[in-house]
Amino acid sequence: DGTSGGGSIVILQRDGSQIEQTVASESGDFGFYVPVGNYAVRVLKDGYLDNTVSGTLSDPNTPLRLDVAVSPR
Repeated sequence: DGTSGGGSIVILQRDGSQIEQTVASESGDFGFYVPVGNYAVRVLKDGYLDNTVSGTLSDPNTPLRLDVAVSPR
C-alpha cells in the first residue's frame, strides 16, 4: 500500500551515481530537467521503506513519468 511521498527526499541517479536531489511536494510530485539517458529515482522518507524505480528518457521534449510508491516500515 503506497502512500503520499510528500516531504520525501528524491535522489536522481545516472550510471549508479547521484547527480541531483530534491524534496517532493506535499502531493508527492517532483521533477528534474535532464538529457536523454537511463536514470534511477530513489525515494527516502522517515518511517518508510526506501524505493528505487528506473526509466529511460528517450525524447527530451516528452516528460518521463516515474511513479515511486513508499510503504510504511
